[in-house]
Amino acid sequence: MEIRNKVDSQARRREQIQEAEKILLGYIEKQKKQLAELAFSTLLELDPDHPKKSEYEIWIRDLDQEVALQQRLDRELRGGRTALLNGEIEEAKKHLAALRKIDSWSSLADSLASEIAAAEQDEEQTGQIGQLKQQFEDSLANGTLTAAEQQLVRLAQLDVPKVTLDFLRLKLEESRILARDQADASELQAAYDEALARRDWQAAREAAHQFGKRFSGDDRAARLFHQVSEMEASERRQQSLREGISTLERFVAEGKKREAELALKLLHSLRLDPQQLSTLEERVRKL
Repeated sequence: MEIRNKVDSQARRREQIQEAEKILLGYIEKQKKQLAELAFSTLLELDPDHPKKSEYEIWIRDLDQEVALQQRLDRELRGGRTALLNGEIEEAKKHLAALRKIDSWSSLADSLASEIAAAEQDEEQTGQIGQLKQQFEDSLANGTLTAAEQQLVRLAQLDVPKVTLDFLRLKLEESRILARDQADASELQAAYDEALARRDWQAAREAAHQFGKRFSGDDRAARLFHQVSEMEASERRQQSLREGISTLERFVAEGKKREAELALKLLHSLRLDPQQLSTLEERVRKL
């Protein structure tokens, strides 16, 4: 029985030693020097000749240096991250260099390096997005809609918000509609101008009518109708003047004064050029 009690006592002591050592290592890992010293004292009370006694003494003694080192590392890490938040990538790189100099194997330096790389990638993509958006706007302004569509496809492949893409797609569609309207308007205007050139008033009116149907909210159709009416009326007036002058000259040549006077009166109503009218009047008076 005594031997068994002794064995049990030794087993409990070993468990206590293991537990004390576990607690000590936890405090060392967390860099809590005072608690580590207390845990070390407890371990030595349980096992004065612990095989790692010297090693633990050195670890505890160096905790102050490790804490100071960690503080420096944390300070540089915070500085680097703050610089990234402010968009100052070059400043963040200076903090990264300081981290490497303090501890080239620090995982904090690797973490900051990854964050800087991500920020550089974001900056590059942001610049690319801005450039593509400007090219897109220039293409719309220049009417090169195929190029604008290609630029929109490239933007959709980048990290562009959906609401922005939807807005750009709407602008592209509006530009397409405007381009179609302009093409149709140019075609109808060309048909109208051609009809006017050959004095085909009916064809000109039909072109104006088609313009009004295609662009119901545009007042150009009314202007086109007015123009063709003015030109047709002017041509008829000129024709009437030519016929009136020819008739008057015939009456004058035939010596028919009364008929010539009636023809002259008609020319008065047609607003003949005053100088030309004066010449004709003189010829009629001489009959």
